[in-house]
Amino acid sequence: MQMPVVNDARRLIRILCGVARNPSVPMDAVRRLLRLPAAAEQIARRRVDITDDLAQAIVDLGDVRAAESLGNNDHLPTGVRWRLVTHPEPSVRASAARHAIPERVRPGCEVPAAMLTRLAEDPDPQVRARVAEHASTPEDVRARLAADVDPTVRRTIAEWWKDAPESVRRSLLTDVDADVRAAALSPWHPPPPPDLHAVLLADEFTRHLTLPHVRLAPALAAELAASPDDRVRAALAIHPDLPASTREKLTQDSDPLVRIRLVQNPTTPEAVRVRILASLEAEEGQANRFIIPYFLRNAWRDKASLGWLWEAPLDERLAYLDSPHAFFREAVAASPGLPRQAIDRLLADPDIEVRRIAAKTHDAPAQILEQLVRDHGDTMHIRPLLVERPNFPRAAFADFAVSELPRLRRLALCDKDLPANLVDLLTSDPEPHVRRAAAEHPNLTVGCLPALLTDDDLDVVEAAAAAPLLPADWINRLLTQAEL
Repeated sequence: MQMPVVNDARRLIRILCGVARNPSVPMDAVRRLLRLPAAAEQIARRRVDITDDLAQAIVDLGDVRAAESLGNNDHLPTGVRWRLVTHPEPSVRASAARHAIPERVRPGCEVPAAMLTRLAEDPDPQVRARVAEHASTPEDVRARLAADVDPTVRRTIAEWWKDAPESVRRSLLTDVDADVRAAALSPWHPPPPPDLHAVLLADEFTRHLTLPHVRLAPALAAELAASPDDRVRAALAIHPDLPASTREKLTQDSDPLVRIRLVQNPTTPEAVRVRILASLEAEEGQANRFIIPYFLRNAWRDKASLGWLWEAPLDERLAYLDSPHAFFREAVAASPGLPRQAIDRLLADPDIEVRRIAAKTHDAPAQILEQLVRDHGDTMHIRPLLVERPNFPRAAFADFAVSELPRLRRLALCDKDLPANLVDLLTSDPEPHVRRAAAEHPNLTVGCLPALLTDDDLDVVEAAAAAPLLPADWINRLLTQAEL
């Protein structure tokens, strides 16, 4: 089998970027690839076999983006990471304090507390801000950063340190910088101290974030309903103490989000809710066609809108199983601790999104998982995927591979045990995203590589070049062609 001819410079660069992260490429070839900046970034960011010598070679390139990529590699050994702490570029030192998802960090690749303590004293605020957001930063270091001279650092601490001691939190809530005060008041933070309510309500930057935590007197409600700030009126609209007279005024609000929040308020009478929804649907305009579905159908994961339903007692949550509105049933489906009877009912809901959320959140029978995927696909951006559930029937993947539907053919490749003949079949799929997934599959055979490397889609090309079965003589010829 011959290597395909590569005459296009862009294609050659993309192939070499794939080779750069190919786990089977020998280290001497990796070092040759460092001379190509795009490939050097791939090596620094994505390889799992970074050694001391290779890391030093990357730093010695003098390429700041490559050095940053090295710090952002979740598999970078801690000893190598220490080398970045003294780099002259602040962005590289900041990358040394990368806050990775814990599950992605292998033993020996952690960011140690001693490193974070040292970087917390860095003269550049972007470095200190990166330390401020790291989960492993010691509390005493965080406390010092909460009093940092730079508001960006204080804002980062305020945003990420949700269980800060009361003295620190009070300091952040009364900070001279408005962004810092607001960052300390997200829906994911504990309620602010009651004695600060008046001060925070008087502040135009924190009023809308404080409103959910205060008792709402009629006079205050009337005052806030006249606020020119849409965020204040939206927070008011979902407040459980909302007086009926203020509610009626807000039904005519010019901002669609204010009326959507009113719809989501548990105290809104159903007749009023239906009337508001009808008026929203009747309105024309591109903005409303986006805003209304987005804020209604994504409310199940938005603490600011339906967070109250997640936290409600079980009996109250179960009452919303009878709601005619799918967004309420979605929020119930996403909530924990539901009894089996409620889960089964949600899995049989007439709305597909309710069924899908219930299946992703709770135990669902294998036949229901398969039917959901067959009929409606999967939501690739919300993990776990339905096809990743332990009880998903493995036999379904072979059927998906020969389906007429591209979404099912793509999902077939989620099965790492999919037979090689089916993987090879999918390398010639009409859909580029399917071909790319096939190129990344562990059961890909070498005979498919020539077609993949000459594919019209360069993402497919790069994925094929990263395949471990890429012949060694091809790699050498490609490096020679690129004069590396």
